[in-house]
Amino acid sequence: PMPVAVVDGEFLQEPPLKALASGVARHLDIIVGGNKQENGFRAFSEEEPERGCDGSCGRYVSSDEPREEMVQRLAWEIAGCPALLKTPFKDVKNVIDAKVLPAYEEELGEGKSSPQLLNDAIASDFSFLAKVHLISQRLSKSRCSRSLFRYQFDGYRGCDAFHGSELPLLLGVPDDGVTRIGSMEVREKWMHSWINFVCSGDPNTEEMKGAWKQFTESCSDIMIWDGLEGWRVDRDLVQRRRGLVATAELWEKLWLIEGPGKCQIF
Repeated sequence: PMPVAVVDGEFLQEPPLKALASGVARHLDIIVGGNKQENGFRAFSEEEPERGCDGSCGRYVSSDEPREEMVQRLAWEIAGCPALLKTPFKDVKNVIDAKVLPAYEEELGEGKSSPQLLNDAIASDFSFLAKVHLISQRLSKSRCSRSLFRYQFDGYRGCDAFHGSELPLLLGVPDDGVTRIGSMEVREKWMHSWINFVCSGDPNTEEMKGAWKQFTESCSDIMIWDGLEGWRVDRDLVQRRRGLVATAELWEKLWLIEGPGKCQIF
């Protein structure tokens, strides 16, 4: 959502999200999505709990890390945003403490919002998934894309959905020496879905029977891919992701996406 982007040495004429909302992609069929634990962490072993496993992109968080540490880290992430440039750091921390963390604690539920899980969810949304949501919101509006399909990769039986962790499953050819932990049957199904999309603008396969609905203002269905269990449709993922929605709304305010002076944080 940053207000300036550079592609091949040339400045875009307007902020990307504003361009999408104005219909620059109205002629395109689009798939947008991300991985559930983009910046998640899993320990390498019980003997080395602070070392991340292969592919893990997140940081280790001890069970006794004080809440203030997370507030401080997240505040530094947003301190340079346009809406906060002249804001005292203590007030930036208050934004995190009052508007961000409570939404994630409510989403994860009592007894489940451990410092590690809380950090994994917030870091994944801050770095990737909030952008997916903001892009989807704009493209889902009438005449902003020809069609829009949204997905999420949930890992392997719900685990290890780190940044890029789906690539070994999807890329390459059989017997190429690459170690894959996913199912070759799932690989074929997913690749056939992508091929259908490339050929027709519709990722539905014969097996899906149209189950992967377009993501629109009135339909928030998201296709969930799992490298071992295949596909399923989640119809209320967005509604359950209170933290994600809160972060996306905060991002709009931080970057003055609705226009200077129209978004107030305090």
